[in-house]
Amino acid sequence: MTFTNRLEQIMPGWGQPVTLDTSFLAANTALSGTGQASTTLPSSGSWSPTISKGRGRIKIYSGTGTSPTLTDILVTGSDGTNTVELFVFHPNTAVTLSSTSLLDLLFNFMTDLNLTSITIKTTLGGTSPGATMDAQISGTI
Repeated sequence: MTFTNRLEQIMPGWGQPVTLDTSFLAANTALSGTGQASTTLPSSGSWSPTISKGRGRIKIYSGTGTSPTLTDILVTGSDGTNTVELFVFHPNTAVTLSSTSLLDLLFNFMTDLNLTSITIKTTLGGTSPGATMDAQISGTI
């Protein structure tokens, strides 16, 4: 279930967003286990040009295992030296994940760093949990 509606559809007014699926999109990323999992954009190398502001979207769906849930999301950005927290999602009640129940988040970010990468850290709950994640970053210089 990849994205139908993309971030570029709501970006006017923030400048021209940088769009390159190979660097700013992670589709059908498998998540599993209860430990914190990290997904980095881009998956290798770094962004050039760098970005300092924009929007992100994270969709987590198709929970598997026994009572799969999402308990935490932390999004950090890096300029290669410094790291900044851009977004934190820690619900009081874990989000249920199933074939009919999913999480779809949209967030804004701005930093004084010239980001070369963003890392999305997710934590699942349940017994032998699994899920699928789509993530997109749309940023400007």
